[in-house]
Amino acid sequence: PGTPAFSREDQRLLTSFADQSAAAIKNAQLYETERRRAQEMTVVAEISRTIGLSLDLETTLDDILTTLRPLIPYDLAEINLWNETERVLRTRARKVADPKFAAYSEVSSGVYQLNEGLAGWLAQHRQPVLIEDTATSPIRSVLPPDRFPIGALCGVPLLAGDSLVGTLELAALARGVFTAGHVEALQTIAAPAAVAIQNAQLYAETRRRVDESAALFRISTVAASALSPDEMLRQLMAEIGRLMQADLGLALLYNAHSQHLEPLSAASFGELPDAVQDFRIDTRHPHFHRSVYRTRSVFRSDDALNDRRIISPYEPFVRRFQARALLAAPLIARDQAIGEVYMVKRVTQPFTDEDEQRLKTVLTLLANAIENARLFETERRYADTLEMLSEIGRELASILDLDVLLQRIAHRLGDLLDRVGRHRAECEGDAEFRAGARRG
Repeated sequence: PGTPAFSREDQRLLTSFADQSAAAIKNAQLYETERRRAQEMTVVAEISRTIGLSLDLETTLDDILTTLRPLIPYDLAEINLWNETERVLRTRARKVADPKFAAYSEVSSGVYQLNEGLAGWLAQHRQPVLIEDTATSPIRSVLPPDRFPIGALCGVPLLAGDSLVGTLELAALARGVFTAGHVEALQTIAAPAAVAIQNAQLYAETRRRVDESAALFRISTVAASALSPDEMLRQLMAEIGRLMQADLGLALLYNAHSQHLEPLSAASFGELPDAVQDFRIDTRHPHFHRSVYRTRSVFRSDDALNDRRIISPYEPFVRRFQARALLAAPLIARDQAIGEVYMVKRVTQPFTDEDEQRLKTVLTLLANAIENARLFETERRYADTLEMLSEIGRELASILDLDVLLQRIAHRLGDLLDRVGRHRAECEGDAEFRAGARRG
């Protein structure tokens, strides 16, 4: 009471002020939106320029994820590339921005089927995805939610024309982190990224073929060289390891006396533990019929530590060497199985169909080199025995005293019988080895 009411003129002034304020706020919002979009487009243009600078695939993938971080605040980013032959996606690049995702690589298999997880959904439907709250989305992460409680996801397929190159996914622990603007920026980046990846893949394939041809030439040269058998095997395995990009490798040979597969130290490479010499595989085990020695086929695993196809005699080998990716193949010489060879990677990057074919290409060379080393050792033992006989003959011919001669004959006869006995046992072992190989 006593306070004069606003007049109609006051109301008109206030309405006019409110309208002007609203217009000013809207203009400021539009300006801020356009300024942010301009900044985003500048970043997008820089990303597009950066990712096209390198033909190295790993560098290209890393550049994509690194340059995205200032634009979109992700906690985990991943690029998966499509393998048309196997019809799966394989993780080729990953960026962890939050320490809570540090153990992600230990849990993720790095392989996605179509419609499996966000990556599989993107590959199947070839459409961008924005999940502001994973709790309400039908698309589920493949990660265990108790260890990685992801709140938001977004991603785009990477397409070059009609061809699927791969997928790009971002994850955040908090809900509502990603926006439609972020997805739009991803879509803008996806096209040049897919082309850059495809170009890098073509370059990598060309370089791989050149490197592979050079490696096969070196392997053939070593196999035809005049090196000692052990040195030849060491160099062969080292070259094969480089060809396969494996961390370590080992050959096991069948021992007919013990009926075990036993390590051949000369045919190995990588940081093998000293305890490898104690490793044995019992060929009498009830599951041994599933081994590559028996089946004569190559076995491949992308995650050997968790692969249920690994039979129990091989589990200690896998655990001891922490084998993630594993290739196991039979060694066959002159149509006889003589043992097995293993190629191991301790990282999640798996062996491919092409790797399997490369190993098959050099297996015959390796098996024949091992068999030739055995034959060389047998011939060397025989030559040593003949040399000993010649030495005994010369020594006895120089002795004229009968008593001394009889003593030396008795003494050297013992040496000779011991040498001949060892030689015969070794030769019989080799014969039994070959017979056992034929049975295998």
